[in-house]
Amino acid sequence: RARAERLPAYVTCLLQMLMMKNKNIAKVVSDAILVLADYTDRIVELYPGLAGKIIKWICACLAQISTSSARDSVKPLAGSLLLCLAEFAVRCGPAYLMQEKDGDQTLLLMIFKVLYAVMRGSSGADIEGLSLPVDEDFDPHIQLDNLGPKTTPASTIDVKLWAQTICTQLVVFLGHWPLWSGCQVSATVLEQHDSAVGEGGVVTAPHVQLLRLSETTLASFVELPALNPAAAATTPGLATSDRQVRVLLRDIAGKACWDASALYYDPSGTSGETLEPLPLPDCEDSPRDNTLSSLPPPLPPNLLPDYKNNPPDKHQLDHVLAYIGHTSPEVVCGRRLDEAGPSPLPPGAEDELVAALVAHRNAERHYLANKDSEEELEPLESVGTVSPAPFEQCRLLLAQLGTLAPARRTHAQLLRRSDRLLRDLRNLDAMRCRETHKVAVIYVGKGQETRNEILSNRCGSPAYEAFLAALAWEVELESHVGFSGGLRSGGGGGTSAPYIATLTLEALFHVATRMPADTPDAILNKTRHLGNDEVHVVWSEHWRPYKRDTLPTQFCDVLIVLYPLPGGLLRYTVSRKPDVGVSGTLWEQGVAR
Repeated sequence: RARAERLPAYVTCLLQMLMMKNKNIAKVVSDAILVLADYTDRIVELYPGLAGKIIKWICACLAQISTSSARDSVKPLAGSLLLCLAEFAVRCGPAYLMQEKDGDQTLLLMIFKVLYAVMRGSSGADIEGLSLPVDEDFDPHIQLDNLGPKTTPASTIDVKLWAQTICTQLVVFLGHWPLWSGCQVSATVLEQHDSAVGEGGVVTAPHVQLLRLSETTLASFVELPALNPAAAATTPGLATSDRQVRVLLRDIAGKACWDASALYYDPSGTSGETLEPLPLPDCEDSPRDNTLSSLPPPLPPNLLPDYKNNPPDKHQLDHVLAYIGHTSPEVVCGRRLDEAGPSPLPPGAEDELVAALVAHRNAERHYLANKDSEEELEPLESVGTVSPAPFEQCRLLLAQLGTLAPARRTHAQLLRRSDRLLRDLRNLDAMRCRETHKVAVIYVGKGQETRNEILSNRCGSPAYEAFLAALAWEVELESHVGFSGGLRSGGGGGTSAPYIATLTLEALFHVATRMPADTPDAILNKTRHLGNDEVHVVWSEHWRPYKRDTLPTQFCDVLIVLYPLPGGLLRYTVSRKPDVGVSGTLWEQGVAR
């Protein structure tokens, strides 16, 4: 964690290159900045203000290209900038993004304004705080651009959809990332799991309702028996219902699940002591002492009221109006300016109100005069029990959330349950809200050249094992609830595998040395798993270069070969298919540490 004094200058140079007119160069620079997101905590700790500077530059670049983000030449750059913005924002956290400096708007507000501009396709030049310093030595134009191809390949990136997804993810996950096990398990909950009668009973079950809360959100309300009653320490003096409500929300950011239970006052848990009524205060002052008769006399109408002749606790408006009416009678029109206006109530309403007040006063006087002689009747407890409706708790929760209020009632629509709707929900739940990748990790020992020799390895060198330990998180495949890459269902993927996840992607590494290789069928199964991966990472300790046809496959889009060198260095080579663009900070070959 040593501080590098030149690092802010290098990062500023990269940020300047985001403004290049050549979108391919800007895209490569954006991918390089995305790598820095993994070290956001160190940047915030060692370089104060640098993370905020990176976010401002990314927002400024997105604001400039927001109107042209639908072009095929701009889509890759816009998508990469959106990923950078999402990763830096969620790793900085809400406390950092909501800091106000010198009266400027917060970074969080700036991020949402830029995302909203990208979603609408409008210009973001008028967003406050996006002015960037101009470097006269920097030239964003490159003369060699004229030698490039005249046509741009079509891009499948939907920039507006990406911006909407990232905006929703920031609202849901900002301050809650990385997710813990409880939130991960909730992604596997379905309405069918909550019904004991199977899928066919969900269509007609009275305790399940499906609603459309908005154009982007679907909600499922399921009433279930209470599974885990609340502990007495968390609800002192209260009792929970014997039923609970399970709410499943689906939107573009994924699916969330939470349980709610109603709390009631439990009279049986209180002590048997009777509460004595509070004594009435003994007031010797006459009520008339607090009426208008105790106020000081009004000022003469010909005297101009000011702070000298008016009491400090009295309002001067009536005195000012009386003075204006006395000195300028032409504006009075036959009435006093401080006179009360006509009542909006119909004739006779005043008499009814006075009669009601008099009756209320007489009732209070009667109670006070006879409160010692009369005994209050205790209310009788209801003997009969009313069986609750199967959807009563869900209806109560909807009412408390205000979903059925008149202002929001038009947005909430009850969906007609059918087998087709359940099938569509099942397909929707099967879709991943994050980008998923399968990466094969292969170990090549000294002198190993054939496929069977390489795939028969059950372990690697200490340097290779250290590389695996630093690659990602080690997860147990049997209990893993995230992206499994097909290893769990096959049964031949081993017991554990490295796994990593961010806000926008999930990656599982198929490690060849972790998979069984005892029989020819196991080697064949391992070959199929590794051959279907789009990225191959080969750790080769052979003195000859690794060839792509050693493990023949049609799915290896990117091949990264690592050759360990003395001193902890690694020589790497990167080969990709012609239709795969340049990405990240790794070039065709180089030396890294």
